Amino acid sequence: MSIFKLSNLLLSKIILSIDDNGDIICLLLTCKRLYSQNNSSVRRSIQFKGIKPIKDNGQQSLRFRVTFNQFKLLSFNDILENSVSDQYVILPDVYYLSEYPKCIQDRISANRDNIKGISTALVNHDRSIVSAKKLCDKTWATLYKMSSIETLFINHQDVLDLGSISLLPNLQRLSMNATKLNLGPHPFLKYLTLDIATLCPLGDLGLDKFVSLTDLSFKNYFVTDVSGLLLPSNLTSLTLRLQEIPPPNAFLSLTSLVKLKIYLRWQPTIEQRCCIDLQSLCNLRSFMFCEVSNPTEYNENFPEIIVSPSIKILHLSSDYVQIPSQCRLPLLEKLNVNHRLLADEKVSTILLSSPKIKELVISSHCLEPIQANIIPPTIEKLTILKYTKRIILDQVVLPPSLTDLTILGPYEPIKLPKSLIKLRQELQQTFDQDALVSLSQHVDLKELVLISEKDKIVVLPSPYPPNLETLNLVEIFGDHTIQVPLTIKYLSIRLKRTPNTFIYSISSRITDPIISQQWLPMNTTHLTCTFTHHLRISFRLDQVINHTSVTNLYLIPSDQYITFHFTIQRLDSDNKNVLSTTTTI
Repeated sequence: MSIFKLSNLLLSKIILSIDDNGDIICLLLTCKRLYSQNNSSVRRSIQFKGIKPIKDNGQQSLRFRVTFNQFKLLSFNDILENSVSDQYVILPDVYYLSEYPKCIQDRISANRDNIKGISTALVNHDRSIVSAKKLCDKTWATLYKMSSIETLFINHQDVLDLGSISLLPNLQRLSMNATKLNLGPHPFLKYLTLDIATLCPLGDLGLDKFVSLTDLSFKNYFVTDVSGLLLPSNLTSLTLRLQEIPPPNAFLSLTSLVKLKIYLRWQPTIEQRCCIDLQSLCNLRSFMFCEVSNPTEYNENFPEIIVSPSIKILHLSSDYVQIPSQCRLPLLEKLNVNHRLLADEKVSTILLSSPKIKELVISSHCLEPIQANIIPPTIEKLTILKYTKRIILDQVVLPPSLTDLTILGPYEPIKLPKSLIKLRQELQQTFDQDALVSLSQHVDLKELVLISEKDKIVVLPSPYPPNLETLNLVEIFGDHTIQVPLTIKYLSIRLKRTPNTFIYSISSRITDPIISQQWLPMNTTHLTCTFTHHLRISFRLDQVINHTSVTNLYLIPSDQYITFHFTIQRLDSDNKNVLSTTTTI
């Protein structure tokens, strides 16, 4: 049966199920009748994936700016327009808009004729514009006409008056930063993110009037006077950045809370110890407490936290916070804690008593050795952040259940369990024979991530574990070459450019590439290359095509938030006919 005999509805569903934009274009180029003028219903339904001009965090999408330049055929303008039809961007910076063709400008600027169906808006304020006040008034007059808006991001950098925000009845998510803020009530708003430059008493925000609010986040420490902490009772997620400890009963009414983060920037000078009582929050699953001030010595007035027994994920970034002895955490699965706090036997007994704990992160700012019995026998994933060159792990006994181990910081030897599947560790400057034998004997090890500092002598291990599938050397900055093991399927490397040029080549990391026609093992099908970004660079793609079996190539500029993904299909043994498609991630 010919594809052209399928109904337009079925054709649309087939195209919508394709995840890769390159594959969509290939299909349309192969079957041009699918995209003909006589098939307008199909044309209107096609959209490119993942190239929205606004990212989920409210920033302008670099991926969108890069991607639209790849579509040179005018036939695909309809797809680009369809892809951004539900977005609205107000950008007073005309220089930014000038980078887009007019068909895109009409979709992402205030010049758009049709404002019906707009779901997302981004407002950027530019002080450099002379008529900023007049432009701002016009912007808000236009904005309040878009009653369909569900998500609104505001980068205002000035006095922001949202007293009439309820004029957007469908608004669900609001994120803003401003010098000062006047925020009116909204009965249906669910997500609110605030970043305000001017100090403001919490009560003046009137947040308790947002009766439908479920997610509230403070992005900086602008809130003062939290003695009368009035927050919506329906909150399920709350992120607070405070300069003072809230009263003990501050969270008692928030019984729907599932996720709570408290960042505290203060100095413990009060005479009486404060208490944060979370015991009544029976739905709380994740709790994070972080002391940003990072006091250097113990003070008896550090806060006491009564944790809820329902917590499954606990993060305590503090050296001296106190946990009462009556607290129990029977459901705890993941713990992130400072070693100095964990060294307190009373605290460690509470934190490590859960029979369900599977993941542990230890941040070791202190210089004292980590205790031998500190790792629970149920741990499967362990991360140790080590900030000293001293030997502090020589007493540690790793449990036989451990499958994933990360040790970040200066290298020191540690006995690895046979159960290990993934290892991430810094390179030692010279591998001793015992270390080589130990690593090569781990037959279950599948993934190895190696790290080294810049300008450090790099000596790669040899031999590698016999069943290794993933080798990641992206975080090795020193000069080196590699003989890739035959078992490797996924390889990640950091490239260096050819001297006196801006040309990058995989030959810079391959041991004796001239000797062999096949530079990488036949098993190596996925290659990731990271490199230092310059204004204009060249990459030797021909070397990947002709000297490897790689089918998926990822190029990542180190200072850019974008990945170029190449899919390579070799159509003959001589590589004279090769199909390569490129997408951005």
